[in-house]
Amino acid sequence: IQDRLDDILTGTGAHTPQDAAPTPLDTTPPVTPVDDMTDSFAESMSEAFDLITDKMWWYKGIIDSIPFPIAVTDKEGRWTYLNSPALETVGAKSLAAVVGKPQEPWWLEDGPEDIPPCRNPLFENCESLDFHHYHPLLDRFFFFYFSHLYDQRGQRTGYIEVMQDVTKVHEADERMRIMLDATPLCCNFWDANDNNIDCNLAAAKLFNLSGKQEYLDRFYELSPEFQPGGERSADLAVQHIERAFREGYDRFEWMHQRLDKTPVPAEITLVRVKRGHGYIVA
Repeated sequence: IQDRLDDILTGTGAHTPQDAAPTPLDTTPPVTPVDDMTDSFAESMSEAFDLITDKMWWYKGIIDSIPFPIAVTDKEGRWTYLNSPALETVGAKSLAAVVGKPQEPWWLEDGPEDIPPCRNPLFENCESLDFHHYHPLLDRFFFFYFSHLYDQRGQRTGYIEVMQDVTKVHEADERMRIMLDATPLCCNFWDANDNNIDCNLAAAKLFNLSGKQEYLDRFYELSPEFQPGGERSADLAVQHIERAFREGYDRFEWMHQRLDKTPVPAEITLVRVKRGHGYIVA
């Protein structure tokens, strides 16, 4: 757009006034009538503004067609543009109702973790930031992605944020978590690197632990050093997990123990299940 504007305003490819050609005997410099110069400049400026307007509406149409809410703020956190889904999300009737106003009231700060990114010192030291945010009045969960905006000189001029309503995903995860925690059987999950990544409440209760995190942190303390057959527990556990990943299923007997060394004999069933683009073992 800038190159095209330069062409228009400098006369390249645009209408320019025709200078009056001097006669061979006339040594007076040619003069362009003021009215012609005014008309030419007005015509050039009109063409430039038409070009800018067309491009603005073109880009606005693209941004408004994106189904995710997108908002732009200046460095002080004042809204400068919101696409149609963003206006609907923040409850604004029009763009004029929010432009120039701070985004902070929409955040409804309840604690340190709810500081808007424009005032979050962590965001100043990175190019982008993503996080989840719960809006109590809307009773909705949102996923936010923030990124800095720069001008032609490389100076930060503001931020662009992409919002996504993930309430349904959060509710589905919560239902699955409730069902898992309500299961009276001990259950935990392993990733492809043999890391114990999650468990249910029954796992912590079985070993008289304070909670699920303690179970995950101290998992290898919940087995004796050696199994009854003489194998090292840590090595044998990895073998069973890898077999489950490889074959999809494994069942075996295992001797667990509580932290006070009380034996907890168990029958273990491992099943490979799909997760995203990969697999985990449950």
